[in-house]
Amino acid sequence: MTGDVPGAGLQVHVRYLHGQVRATPWNVALNSGEVEWPPSPWRIARALLSVWHLRRPGFDAALVERVAAAVAEPAWYLTPETRQGHTRHYLPLSTHRRDATGGTAKALDPHLSIDPSAPVVVHWPSPDLGEAEVEVARELFAAVTYLGRAESVVEARLVLPGTAEHVDPGSDLSSWWRPGAGGATRVLCGDGGVTRSQLEVAPADIRKAKLSLPQGARWVDYAEPGSPTVATSRAGENSRTAPTAIRWRLSTTPEMRGGIGVLATEALRRLALGRALPREREKLLAGGVGAQRQRELLRGKTVENDPVRDHMHASWFWLGDPLWGVDGASRSPMGLAHPRRTVVRDLALWVPEGLPTVDGITATLAGLVDNGYPSAGASGYVPEGFVSGSLQVMGVGDWSQVIPELAGPADTWVAETPYLPVRHRKQKRDADVERYVEDDVRRELAHRSRLWEVLGVQAPEVVSVEVGVTPADQEAARLHRRYRWSQSAASRRDAFAVRLHLARPFPGPLSLGALSHFGFGRFRPER
Repeated sequence: MTGDVPGAGLQVHVRYLHGQVRATPWNVALNSGEVEWPPSPWRIARALLSVWHLRRPGFDAALVERVAAAVAEPAWYLTPETRQGHTRHYLPLSTHRRDATGGTAKALDPHLSIDPSAPVVVHWPSPDLGEAEVEVARELFAAVTYLGRAESVVEARLVLPGTAEHVDPGSDLSSWWRPGAGGATRVLCGDGGVTRSQLEVAPADIRKAKLSLPQGARWVDYAEPGSPTVATSRAGENSRTAPTAIRWRLSTTPEMRGGIGVLATEALRRLALGRALPREREKLLAGGVGAQRQRELLRGKTVENDPVRDHMHASWFWLGDPLWGVDGASRSPMGLAHPRRTVVRDLALWVPEGLPTVDGITATLAGLVDNGYPSAGASGYVPEGFVSGSLQVMGVGDWSQVIPELAGPADTWVAETPYLPVRHRKQKRDADVERYVEDDVRRELAHRSRLWEVLGVQAPEVVSVEVGVTPADQEAARLHRRYRWSQSAASRRDAFAVRLHLARPFPGPLSLGALSHFGFGRFRPER
């Protein structure tokens, strides 16, 4: 179930009796100040398993497992108004003394304030549950006493279709949190057929396995109430209906650090081209000019092996998540992803003119899950830190839906991965770093006139450029591997944390600088 209109389904009403919600999102530290909202299906499923063990141990295990798997799937939410706040506590350390200051650690207690009389409606549109499972679900929900941290005391009740309290989601879709609509909120859900053992895994075991997500879990993007879906909100920006992007989930053990993301994208490109494109010149030329152009855009090279010059060829991105259990912020002060505190979670391909329609190329790319993920180049060389694994296709479609992290509109854009200037920096001429980076950004934007035309957008107009100068910003940029698989460290380029201020909102995507077609210089909107 994604963004389709839900039916009668399974519906639960949850009231937070103390008027406060305390729930730390998965893979986020308590002191981040964040609160999980809406309550994730993953959390709800774990709560049901907990009350089964503690309060209803006589229930049949098979029935409980089917209920837990069903409620771990993406749900729709109708939520009352909330307000976010926090309290600060200075907790004593072992060095603290009553008669002296210091020796304390600041701890945040983030929470949401909510009307205790207003229910949170959680609706699963099409759970595969029989009468016996529904009765078990009713008993388990009635036994839930808190959802989140223990202070989040709740009353939960199963509400059956046809009753006065049941809310029909189809009556006003815009009032609901909607899964799979390309929104900015990520909610942790099951990936379909999640097992009891996967739901019951302890966070300590996840950290020990060096994973940032439990097996059987996935992030689902949700559109907030009142916001249109990505497909609706961007219909006027780009009328092209052909798919332009593919996204894969990358699974490796241990997880690959974000600092070597360029190796992940280059390995994906090598695998994709090897599987989808012919090697013979005659076959690359087959089908006429249009077919030849499609193959060249995927390769990034002409049949004569000259580079494609108009920036219309394929871009390969790595998309990261914070690394579980590592101290320190996952982003620098400027917003750059930290190379040692993030992991490569997903990989994506974007071709602005559309994915190839010849030779069954797109179907081959979507089927890379069956072909595995390479562990070495043609020479057998494996760079330090690179990990082989498997791919699973997550989506094929318009870039704004498949890679919503790249979608605006916004007039401020922050580099998620380091910006690598194309022009070599001269010691005297480019002493002013911000001026040097700004000039390079303007040149890059000017070279993409064809891209803006195809996307149907106005070229971004830069007002100013900020460059991160703090040690944390510089470290986050410097620690990324900034050269390709077959290159040495001598080929690495300068790297910067960058924030762009534009004259008007830009819808995206924005990927600039050297190695931008391998994931560097990927900007995200800052709203």
